Amino acid sequence: IFDSNYLDDTGPSCPPAGPVGPAPAPHSGILQTDSINLSAYPFVALSFYQYIRDFQATQTINISVDGGSIWTPVWEGGLAVNENTAFDDFVIIDISAIAGNQADVRLQFVFDGQYYEWQIDDITIAELPPYDAGMMSISIEPYYYLTPAIQIDSFTFSGSVKNAGLNTINNLTLDVD
Repeated sequence: IFDSNYLDDTGPSCPPAGPVGPAPAPHSGILQTDSINLSAYPFVALSFYQYIRDFQATQTINISVDGGSIWTPVWEGGLAVNENTAFDDFVIIDISAIAGNQADVRLQFVFDGQYYEWQIDDITIAELPPYDAGMMSISIEPYYYLTPAIQIDSFTFSGSVKNAGLNTINNLTLDVD
């Protein structure tokens, strides 16, 4: 957990008199891994759960494959002022192009700015499966759920799917029972 709000004012909200915490904003914090050997894995993904509540900060993930001399950004939080993610936001990033088949992979999770927080949990690097389709959204038209069946001519079901797997999925269908 990187909690800029606590470091700035030690409480749940900002005091009118300004910063009173042990380390007034802006803040920069880095969580960095040791070396990870992925030389036997050409296709890999980084995944984690997170919660971000943002004010004026950036949350970035960088990867190095040369002992930490050069860092390549692979992900940024990208929230607007006073936005937040879901409490169990799941992120999966295909890092194969940078980290696949590399013997010295290092990750950095970087918080830079002021307020509010970034919580990260269950960080995993795993081989990409051939297919990993998941339903992202679904919609039903008409939306009226209490309309008598006799008054409805037809329903339309649609949705969006995300494939976090290695291979392209062609001709995917949505079946409704």
